[in-house]
Amino acid sequence: MENAYSLVPKQLAQALINKVSLIENKATADRLFKSALASRNCTIISFINAHAFNICYRNDQFAEALLKSDWLLRDGKGIEILYKSIGRKPGVNMCGTDTIPQLLTLAKGKRIALVGTEEPYLQQATDFLTQKGHNVILTVHGFHSIQNYLPIIKQAKPDVVILGMGMPKQEQLSIYLKERLDYPCVIVNGGAIIDYWGNKVVRAPNWVRQIGGEWAFRLLLEPRRLFTRYVIGNFVFLRRVRQIRGQEFAALRNSA
Repeated sequence: MENAYSLVPKQLAQALINKVSLIENKATADRLFKSALASRNCTIISFINAHAFNICYRNDQFAEALLKSDWLLRDGKGIEILYKSIGRKPGVNMCGTDTIPQLLTLAKGKRIALVGTEEPYLQQATDFLTQKGHNVILTVHGFHSIQNYLPIIKQAKPDVVILGMGMPKQEQLSIYLKERLDYPCVIVNGGAIIDYWGNKVVRAPNWVRQIGGEWAFRLLLEPRRLFTRYVIGNFVFLRRVRQIRGQEFAALRNSA
């Protein structure tokens, strides 16, 4: 695979589109998660949404981390629009906040590490998972430098590491850990999920999530912080979708 920094935007978009594993249903997701949990190697599960897609165009290390993930899953309405625009079935929405609990259900009894956010949310997230029967053996805040996490993880040897420190740091950390850990584990780039479990962030009502409007709900709660990400970012993303669609149809015409 070429390095992300060597790819022009057209090639980068195609590499990301081809990398995503489009999941048909819950049973398919269960098979993926069981395979990851049974692997004899470190396995990275990452998610790509419109915001992540935009970051790839300006952060080579982040794009490289996504492309090196073992599984890259579609998250959100934006990536659904992208796939539909080029005539491909987008599969089900694999939003991490909804699907990581599905993974943990299959990992009951496994040793879990929560890496990210800060107190008291880490402890509250630990309490939440413990009440559901999970075995959280390590919690670490999300403000160390990337190198500092390796000895902590090595000593604890969790089976599942949930990273919740946001993009792009968590993705870069996941690759750093995979390349240096000497035992098998599943590393999940979970975004805000630890904050959700710890009641730092409120989720949108279910009906809002069902129509793909959680981004708007979050924007209403934090307009100043999220304006660039969701308003300007969504506009930029849709413009890129239009360009990618044009390139796809041009390629079809040229091959005809």
